[in-house]
Amino acid sequence: MDELRNLRDKGTKKVGLVTFSSGVVIVGDGSQAAKSMSCSMYDFKKIDAQAESFTGWFGSTINKSFVKLKDAVQKLNSNGSTALGPALLASTKIASTGAVGSKVIICTDG
Repeated sequence: MDELRNLRDKGTKKVGLVTFSSGVVIVGDGSQAAKSMSCSMYDFKKIDAQAESFTGWFGSTINKSFVKLKDAVQKLNSNGSTALGPALLASTKIASTGAVGSKVIICTDG
């Protein structure tokens, strides 16, 4: 939550959320319902291709999306195995279509 607050203070940054447990869920900027990636978590080519379809889900600035993202983070629960690799691949793919200097910040429960 501190990282979201720090980004909110900068105002113009675009921020989105990708969650993972046994699968990967794209929350984006919170302006639409979250969607699970439907491909196998072992097929990196399909993860890469499917992640590209979510790039438009990260359009709002943190000033507009903060409350929705904060709510989404507060509702997170850890369960199952950890699809960190697929989540990182999807996040990196999405971030690579953003502005120069786009970042992926990873937060885990352990």
